[in-house]
Amino acid sequence: MKILNLLNGRLLAMVFALTALVFITSCGDDDGGDDGDTTPTPTSNLYDTLVALGNFTQLIDFVDGDAELLGYLQGTTEYTLFAPNDAAFDKLKATLGVTDLNTITPSVIGGVLRFHFITGTLTSDDLLGSSATTLQTENVSVTEAGFVNEAGSDVDGSEILTADILATNGVAHEVETILIPPTVFIQIGLNLGTLAQPVLLGADFTDVVGIIGVADSDVPVGETAVASVLADRTGQYTAFIPTNDVLTGVAAALEISKEDLIASVTPNAATARAFLLNHVTDSKILGSDLENGAQVTMLSGLTIQVVQTEVSEATPLGWVLVSLNEGQGQAPLYAADAYKAFDTDGNELDGALNGALHVSSIIQ
Repeated sequence: MKILNLLNGRLLAMVFALTALVFITSCGDDDGGDDGDTTPTPTSNLYDTLVALGNFTQLIDFVDGDAELLGYLQGTTEYTLFAPNDAAFDKLKATLGVTDLNTITPSVIGGVLRFHFITGTLTSDDLLGSSATTLQTENVSVTEAGFVNEAGSDVDGSEILTADILATNGVAHEVETILIPPTVFIQIGLNLGTLAQPVLLGADFTDVVGIIGVADSDVPVGETAVASVLADRTGQYTAFIPTNDVLTGVAAALEISKEDLIASVTPNAATARAFLLNHVTDSKILGSDLENGAQVTMLSGLTIQVVQTEVSEATPLGWVLVSLNEGQGQAPLYAADAYKAFDTDGNELDGALNGALHVSSIIQ
């Protein structure tokens, strides 16, 4: 009896083992597995996948403010996304010396973000040692070691920290550094730390950038383009520049549209250039250097006098710039020392590398 029971027990165990083996094999066949592939099928789109991961909050904030990008991440068309994590955004802020990337002109930010998208699903196997065209139209390339070459501040490239984050509408690859299109990288490199950085790349000065574009479309022989003056690291300048909001206020006071105001100073390149050079002088004048009655000659030849007045809503700093050449009125100062660059050790300077920037009304 004991021997029979023992044999029956062994037979029963064998039956259970065979049954389990058949069950496991059947489950593998039902799941469509191939050679042990257990990669789960994604159930979320790129947007929801990145939100769930939790370390792409700054990328998501920018996407939320751009309907087209939001459509890419939430739609059904497949994309490959190089997804910069939050640390990557912080790294770019440190490089540019800003605390908020929203201070950068939207067109630049939009182009940079589109440089992170490629049409179609490209896994790490597809990308390594290859290049592809982004939605921004410039190419991005990946080394065999898994570094994206177009990494801006990282000379050795941006490492792909996590590859093949699969979603229902494509794939994301986490990168440690924000990728910068080559043309934008050149522009940032030329302007970084100079007066050109806050003016040419700043969200608050896009109207003036349009005026600069007209002025620099036909630079007189032997003269320097306005954009180049602002980026000149060999000299020291002070720029009194109106922001978009200031121009809006001036237009309202004149009871005209801002478009008409801008048109009045940009009928041709020469007029636009003269208007801009009325706002720049070739010496550095910080806010602490302002002196009542001081006279300053602008690059256009216009002489202005710095006049101290009472602090009011119209003159919030208590300083105005008065034209002495034509007596055409005064331009209040709205902000002094509006930009401060950083040195190579990360120390904040008293202004740009090549001068000082103040926000003023129109000087004519």
